[in-house]
Formats: sequence, structure tokens, C-alpha cells
Amino acid sequence: MVRVKICGLTRPADAELAIEQGADALGFILEPSSPRFVRPADLAWIAALAPWPVRVAVYGPFLAKEGIPPGLDGVQSLDEVPSGIARFRLRTLALPPAGFDSDGAQFWVENVRQLALEADAILLDAHRAGSFGGTGLRVDPDLARSIVLACPLPVILAGGLNPNNVAEAIRLVQPWGVDVSSGVESSPGLKDPSAIRDFIAAVRG
Repeated sequence: MVRVKICGLTRPADAELAIEQGADALGFILEPSSPRFVRPADLAWIAALAPWPVRVAVYGPFLAKEGIPPGLDGVQSLDEVPSGIARFRLRTLALPPAGFDSDGAQFWVENVRQLALEADAILLDAHRAGSFGGTGLRVDPDLARSIVLACPLPVILAGGLNPNNVAEAIRLVQPWGVDVSSGVESSPGLKDPSAIRDFIAAVRG
């Protein structure tokens, strides 16, 4: 079974719908530069959500040294995630987007074992200079599949996924899980309920 993470949640109703539809993880962005930034005042309703989906604190380049806020039990970071900081540690790899010819692409395949240190899973997202996630760009599927084969950890595919293309992406890459944010939104940070339902249904199908 392919797991589903709904990321960039900013409203209780969106999070509750994701839980109702069977999401395996919920992502809450604690990077202030993101339009999906969750403010400290929102942490109370996040902590009150059902305990079963993993509630992931998503950071940008730097992880808070004091640890993650109460109510969040997973952590996702672009940098190495220290052991013991959360029960689910997710390392993001920002890869060349689909169609981008990068001579350094092989670097990711050759070094994925080293990059996976101090993590429980790897998330593949497409890189755009100056942006932190949610770019809508897709990861090169051949590169992503090569990383899936080389990585000793579960691999989660992100980047430009939506209800219309996620089934094909799963077929090509065969990831352990998928992650979506902008692909189920009506505007940055505001989820489209129908898109969340359709996305999860497409994955489960």
C-alpha cells in the first residue's frame, strides 16, 4: 500500500478531512517564508487532532535547535535530522525537476545512503531556486526511480503531484509513499476538499 501525506495544512477543517479520507501523515510548515506557514497560535488545534496520522513539523533549511513544538510527533527537514528529536524523521532531497538536464543527477543516486543518515525516510521534491517546497514542479521520474532502488530507507515522492497524475507517478517511480501540497489547493495554504478526496482515492486505486 502506498502511503499518503497531505502537506501544507493551515486550517482545522482541511486537516480533519485529510484524516477522514485516510491520510497516513499530515504536514504543518514551520518555515516563516512559506505561504503555508503555521503560526504558533495554530499549534493548539493541531495538537488536538486525532492521534493516528503522524503530524509532521516541516522545516526549511534550519531545524529549530530546541526541538519541535508539542503536538507534533514527526519532523521533516532539508538538513540532517538529529536522532531522538521525533518519532518519525524525514529528510528532504531537493532534486532537479523533470526535463532539467543536470550533470550532477548521478550524485543523488551515488550518495543517497550517506544522505539518509539520521532519518527514517527520504522525501524527494523538485528544487526551484529561492523557493521552499510547494513549487508544483515534478521530480524527474527516472532519477526518482533510481533513488528508490538505491535507498535503504522508505522513499516518499513529492513535487507537482495532483489527482490526475499521481497514479502514473506511482507506476513509474514505485515509491513507499506520496506527498502533496499545492496539487490539492484552491490557493496557497487553502486546500480544495474535492481535490483531497480525489487524490487519496487515486492513490488507493
